[in-house]
Amino acid sequence: MPDLLAGTTVKANDTPVTVFNEQVGNYQFSNATFGVGTTGGTYADCGVAFVAPTTGRIEIGWSGEGFHSVAASAVELSPFVRTGTTVGAGTTFLASVINNKLRLVSIAINSITHGGMTMIVSGLTPGSSYNVRLDHRTNGATGNWTYRKVSVKPCT
Repeated sequence: MPDLLAGTTVKANDTPVTVFNEQVGNYQFSNATFGVGTTGGTYADCGVAFVAPTTGRIEIGWSGEGFHSVAASAVELSPFVRTGTTVGAGTTFLASVINNKLRLVSIAINSITHGGMTMIVSGLTPGSSYNVRLDHRTNGATGNWTYRKVSVKPCT
C-alpha cells in the first residue's frame, strides 16, 4: 500500500471522508462471547460503511457508557470489520477479539462508566468497501450499554 508522503499529489480517493455513527438506546445483554445478542432494551447496530483509503490504513474510534448488574463485573465493546457496505454483513476482515476491546468495570451495582478507544487497522484493499460494527459481551449476569459511538477515518 502506498504511503502519502510529503510532496505527494493527493487525489480524492486517497482520503475518503470520516464516517461516524451514534446509538443512544440503552439495552441489556448476557452473552459471554462477542456479538449483538440482547435480552431487553433498545438495541440498534452501531456501525458504519467506509471506503479504504489509498494507504490501506484507517483509525477506528469507539466509546460508550456501560454498567453491570453485579459489582466488579465488566462489559466490553469491540469493533468487527467486514467487507462490503452492509453493516454487520460480509466476509470477516478483523473479528471482535479480546485484544481490541474497550472494557468497563462497574465499581458498584449499575454504576455507569464511560470510556473510549482507538486503533489503527492496516492491510485494507485501497478503494474497496468495508463496514465496522461494535459487538459486545459481558463476564457474567446482565450488562448494559448506552451512548455507543464509532468512527472511521483514513490514515496517511
